Amino acid sequence: MLANLFKPKPLLDDPSAAWICQQFEWIVQQFDGDFFEQTTILVLPDNNHFPGKADNHQAMAQILFDRVKHYAGLNHWPTLLLNLAQHAPQQDDQQAILPLTLQQGQQLAPVAGPPLRVYFNPAQVNEPQAMISSFAQSLAHALAQQTEQPPAIETQQWPLLVELVAIYLGFGVPMTNSAFAFAGGCGSCGKLAAQRQAFLSQDEALFALALFCQHKQIDNSTVVPQLNSHLKKLYKRAQWQLQQIPLQRPQLAG
Repeated sequence: MLANLFKPKPLLDDPSAAWICQQFEWIVQQFDGDFFEQTTILVLPDNNHFPGKADNHQAMAQILFDRVKHYAGLNHWPTLLLNLAQHAPQQDDQQAILPLTLQQGQQLAPVAGPPLRVYFNPAQVNEPQAMISSFAQSLAHALAQQTEQPPAIETQQWPLLVELVAIYLGFGVPMTNSAFAFAGGCGSCGKLAAQRQAFLSQDEALFALALFCQHKQIDNSTVVPQLNSHLKKLYKRAQWQLQQIPLQRPQLAG
């Protein structure tokens, strides 16, 4: 009985944890397994992973976006980066790169067509983790539309799945850190303007990050220092909860 008093509290309720695990298995099965195993990394929001400087919003956003494409294995995708303050999104934005086809050693490659239009919020230039995550969401949204086997989800769960795809691509740390921001006091309006649109809660994103790191066997010493301070202990709770789930590594595609 006393031992039970000292057990960590699960980070998520059982249905939420099970849903994330099920969807992550589906994601791993849909895409290039060799790329995931051999090339996909945990992308950290630091100067080593995002080197470079620029003197204007467009150039800085382009530097970040190019690195996001690189880590996602999507350098070969034709894309056009546009400033939301200057360009209104178009209805067919996410259809621009259809159809796609699998190519050996790649994620998905476009057959033909105009570039995928991706938009950036200039207010996020000073919040790079939010911008990186927004770019990862845009690419994940387009990527998730190309799977041959549809996900077993409700329509309203699609944005959650997209964020799980972005975490599968390696962007779990910035996705979790930017899931929401503490806004208040002077400058709070600016902070709100720079926030990204997040659908997974911070705990859900953190759990998915722990799941990614479990699959990739990434040590805590790499992950924990990069998390916002209030997330460090929560990450260990997510790891403990995963250890209680009889998780089978799915057979990878590719």
